[in-house]
Amino acid sequence: MTNSTPCTVNQSVSASTSAKPRLLIAASGTGGHLFPAIALAERMTDCDIEWLGVPQRMENRLIPELYPLNIVDVSGFQKKSIGHILSVLTRFIKSIFQTRKILKRGQFAG
Repeated sequence: MTNSTPCTVNQSVSASTSAKPRLLIAASGTGGHLFPAIALAERMTDCDIEWLGVPQRMENRLIPELYPLNIVDVSGFQKKSIGHILSVLTRFIKSIFQTRKILKRGQFAG
C-alpha cells in the first residue's frame, strides 16, 4: 500500500489545466472536520491543493502553514434576533459570490 492517493480527474478537465490537478478543499471549524480533511490532503500528493475556510476558525491557524487559504465571510445562526438573521443571510449571499470567484480563478478540478 502506498502513502499517496492518486489525484484523478476526467480527461477534459485535466487537459485544460496544469500538469497537476488543482483541488479546493472546504473544511472548517472544529477538528472533527478539519483534521480528516488535512489527512486526506496530505495523501493527495499528485494534486495542487488550496483550502476554503471561514474567519476566526481553527483553519486560520493551521492551514496557512500547509496550503493556500481562501477565506469566505460566512457564519451560522447563533441568535434569533431579526437583525442577526438578516446579517447572516446577507453574508451568506455575499459568500456565494466570493466562492464562485475563487472557483473561477482557481480552475479547480474538484
